[in-house]
Amino acid sequence: MSTIRPLLPAKWFTKGRGIDGGTYNSEGLWIPDEGSDKWLLWAPTPAAGAIVMQELSISRHKRTQLGHIFVCPRLFTQKWRLRSVADWVVEIPAGCRPFWSATRYEPLILGLTLPFLSAPPWQLRGSDRLLGLERQLREVWEDPSRDEQPFLCQLCSLA
Repeated sequence: MSTIRPLLPAKWFTKGRGIDGGTYNSEGLWIPDEGSDKWLLWAPTPAAGAIVMQELSISRHKRTQLGHIFVCPRLFTQKWRLRSVADWVVEIPAGCRPFWSATRYEPLILGLTLPFLSAPPWQLRGSDRLLGLERQLREVWEDPSRDEQPFLCQLCSLA
């Protein structure tokens, strides 16, 4: 399994759109190279959420084969709407896991945008399978002794 690193703000407008460099052709036109990444991790500050939502939406429609993971504290959500872009969104309550302690106060929002399918219905948003995994994951976060990794792996494997 490859390591997924958060996109830096300087890469939101290139790598975030699935572009990894490029070259000029014989006519002097810039031809972008598609990146080899399958998943992109967006972890912006809450105030930058609106910009990231716009870039994530562009990438979702330009590079339909990419999956996106969005992680951000719940602050400023009135300025940006993850549910309009993501297939699956869940809030991780502060203090339910060691990686998001109670001293953070705000829940952590985790959104997953799966690549588009090559046949109808074209996306998994709202499907019984996706909603079932979301329900199971919420139950896992209520019990500190349970592990969420298998459910997150199942979600990512739906792509």
